[in-house]
Formats: sequence, C-alpha cells, structure tokens
Amino acid sequence: MSKDKPEIRFAGYTDAWEKRKFSEGMAEYTDRVMIQDDKDYPQLSVSNKGKLSLRGITNGKKIGRKRQAKINLKKHPNTLVFTRQTVEQGGIGLAPNAVDGAIVTENMPTIDVDTNVWNIDYLTAFFNTSQYYKNALLSNIEGGSAQVAIHEDKWLESEFSAAEFNEQNQIGTLFLTLNNLIVVNQRKVDLLKELKKGFLQKMFPKNGEDKPEIRFAGYTDAWEKRQLGELL
Repeated sequence: MSKDKPEIRFAGYTDAWEKRKFSEGMAEYTDRVMIQDDKDYPQLSVSNKGKLSLRGITNGKKIGRKRQAKINLKKHPNTLVFTRQTVEQGGIGLAPNAVDGAIVTENMPTIDVDTNVWNIDYLTAFFNTSQYYKNALLSNIEGGSAQVAIHEDKWLESEFSAAEFNEQNQIGTLFLTLNNLIVVNQRKVDLLKELKKGFLQKMFPKNGEDKPEIRFAGYTDAWEKRQLGELL
C-alpha cells in the first residue's frame, strides 16, 4: 500500500481504499451447548497457519466446564475462528464443514462473516499483510501477562484501508488461484521427493553388496572399494 492505494491494481480501479472495520460485516456469535456426561464431543484445533481441524473426540465426563459453545455452520455458514493467544502468530481461519458442531474453548471467538460485505478469499489474503499485522494485531495486544492475547472486541474494531466489494472479489480470486497452484505444485514436489528417495535407495549398493539395483545402460561392473582419503 502507498498511503490509501495499492501499488498494483486490476484495470478500472483508481479510487482510494476507504477506512473500514471488521465490525462492518462481521459479528461475534455464541451458540451455547450444555455438556452431557453420556455424550462425546468433537473439539476444535486452530493451527498457526490458519487451518481449522478436529483435535479429537472427548467424552462429556472429561470436560470440566459444562457450559460450552460450538461452531454452528447451519446458521452461520461463513464462520471465522481465531484463538486469542495465537491469532498474532496466524491462528485464524474459516471453519470448514468438517468442524461444524465442534466445541470451542472460551478463548476461541466464533465470528459470522457477511459475504455481501467481505470476500472470504480477500480476507484470507489480507490476514497475511503487514497492514493487518500492524492495525489489527500489534495495536491490540493486551499487556500485563507473559502470554500475548488479543480480544475479539478490539479486533473487530480495528481500522484499516480496504477495497470495495467488487475489487475484493477480483483480488480474492487471484490469491485463491495462486493458492491452488501452490497446492498442485506442492503435490508434484512431494512426489519428486519420494522419487528421489527411491533412487537413493536403489542407485547405490546396499550394505555388503557391490552393485546398485538400478543402473544407467552400459554399466555392469561391480563398484570398487574406495576410501574417502583417495578423494579428499
């Protein structure tokens, strides 16, 4: 950002970005649930990479606080969750269908996002910017304890420059496409790493042997015994 405009923009956008707050189109909700001893409850985990997943199933007898809250994607299909103590490290993300109904701790606010105001992919990209880190995180860190904590009330009232909705959609689509490309290419990288591992095992002789299992054409002789001192 240069003042109130980004350096690179899609064609047709020239106006300055306006000051906005998350509370314009976001609101915290609390869906209460009373824990019963004879039932099992899925519990939520939020990674520092913004991934929400189930961290296991816990029987109600082992849950100390009986008045809990849960994620409700039926009423709030676009639910954002963060952990007060880890949001500064990236612990914030959108709840996937797999965690619907999961129990959240009192330090995990559940926030309904109005997708007529905010593009989800735009938000996901924005959470990785310096403007977000400065205005929504650093300025809201609560002092007085050894552990960093950011309360959702202050987070929701953070002020920053934001694109209007149509530009959000284009920016969000761009970063979604880039993320998908990264995933696809990461799979290729993982496959190449496995291929390399296989070649390392088969193109060098195993202990006690003098020939590798796989060789280039034209090589049949046994490998010779050598000492590193002959090479170094």
